Amino acid sequence: MSDLNRANVTRFVYEQLRNRSFRSKLKVTSSEGATPIVVALPSDPTSTLLSELDAVGGAANVVLPVGDGVLIFGMHQADGDDTEDIPTLTERCTVGVFLARVVSDGGRGRYKFRGLGSDHESGRAELLGLAS
Repeated sequence: MSDLNRANVTRFVYEQLRNRSFRSKLKVTSSEGATPIVVALPSDPTSTLLSELDAVGGAANVVLPVGDGVLIFGMHQADGDDTEDIPTLTERCTVGVFLARVVSDGGRGRYKFRGLGSDHESGRAELLGLAS
């Protein structure tokens, strides 16, 4: 995706929803059976991403534009699990840096943020796929 405009990325996602291969990568579902999707840009602050996760119930398929397509990550917020052994990221961390960290950790990992003022500053993220 050459244009990192949120509206264009959202339009791309809507178009891809007709594609069975794309839909198969959306593995996160809500307790009601819905498949929440959050579009994020690499420059977005992680506080924005966590607010979006709060708004959809704490778990979502996060779609991030890269190159000519999008990366899809599954994210699940945690409610106070043991996060003492998890490296802490600061509130200045962007979504791009955070998800690069997940990729460098083998495509899945737990996360913890400091200073965001959210009840859900920790959780887990997993790379689900690439779509173009």
